[in-house]
Amino acid sequence: MSDQELLERIAQGDQAALVELCDRYAELIRKRAQWIARQYNCLRPGSHGGWSDYTKEMLSELESVGMLTLIECVRNGGYDSSKGAFGTYNVPFLDGAMRRHLEASMGTLSLDRDSMGLVRKVQMLYHRDGKEMSEIAGELGVSLSEAAKAVAYPTHFSLSMTYRSRRRTEIFLSISCLIGCLHLRRRSSFGRLR
Repeated sequence: MSDQELLERIAQGDQAALVELCDRYAELIRKRAQWIARQYNCLRPGSHGGWSDYTKEMLSELESVGMLTLIECVRNGGYDSSKGAFGTYNVPFLDGAMRRHLEASMGTLSLDRDSMGLVRKVQMLYHRDGKEMSEIAGELGVSLSEAAKAVAYPTHFSLSMTYRSRRRTEIFLSISCLIGCLHLRRRSSFGRLR
């Protein structure tokens, strides 16, 4: 049975047709959930293979949001079969709903779409690619302070840095600690000279 036939049956109140349509698009929703989660750096491997519990929970939430969005699209009746396949029609709605869910759960809902896009780009360049703030600002054509604000904005990138970024932070802290120790030694040796 085609999507169009299922949609017609759903419009007549056939719940079995709705279940069949949801089953048919469950795999698309699962793949879109993984793709969105990957964009937000939410896919974390588990200690024994597979996904971490955090990732499984996040994917489950995104898949639920996606399924509800699919049902909402069906019930709204905005699909026009002359403009393309039903799955293609749904993808922007699925992606948008999943992004809004992640952004709301991270506290980033207050940003408009363009600003959030900038935050994502800056944080990927900083945390994943290990670029310096001045490089990022130049590459994206923003001021140094805008780039710094974007890196500091609370997202999954800022909450879970990549290995390269974590290592850079560890090195910075080690150097800071070493400088602090040298400073204390120098102060104590000056005290003995007096």
